[in-house]
Amino acid sequence: MRLADPQAPGARGYRLLDILVAAWLVLWFALGVYVWHEIRNVDKLTGTLVKTTTALRDTSAALRQVESVPLIGGLIAPYVDKIYATTVDTQQGARDAHSSLLHLSVVAGVAIALVPGLLLLILYVPQRLSWRRTVAEVRRALAENPQAAVLDAYLARRAVLYLDYARLRAISADPWADVGAGDCRTLADAELARLGLTRS
Repeated sequence: MRLADPQAPGARGYRLLDILVAAWLVLWFALGVYVWHEIRNVDKLTGTLVKTTTALRDTSAALRQVESVPLIGGLIAPYVDKIYATTVDTQQGARDAHSSLLHLSVVAGVAIALVPGLLLLILYVPQRLSWRRTVAEVRRALAENPQAAVLDAYLARRAVLYLDYARLRAISADPWADVGAGDCRTLADAELARLGLTRS
């Protein structure tokens, strides 16, 4: 005799799992959006850096006008060249960083928002669809003939396989013997309840 199969939680169990899966998806999506937003906020620093270096470049251009002044011009000329070269390099680095941060924000946001959810869905959806098919088949069989002995025998065997041990023992002292003797109705009804179904 098997104890309950952890992959067959029942109608209430699947409703709870649906809620937990939905919460998991929302959580990771929100986290992905948050990471995307925060990286975009960091990217604002590159814009500030570009503006600052532009101001320095303009200042160095203005100082070039002073290079022609005797005495002072010769002293500041090397520094003006260094300031200009540094601002050009820094601006290019800031633009590169801006582009990289934009790509990183998209990649990180999408990866965090989607990957954990997709992995869970890959595991959960096939099991959930299998459960829905089983419930739909049993519902159709009930609609055709709710008193069919073969349906009761099928449901009773499922009850023995999937009901938890305490519930099974509360129904029958020897469930396999009951199934073998054709006394399947109580076990079948217990399995219908687990599937979230009732006889009409």
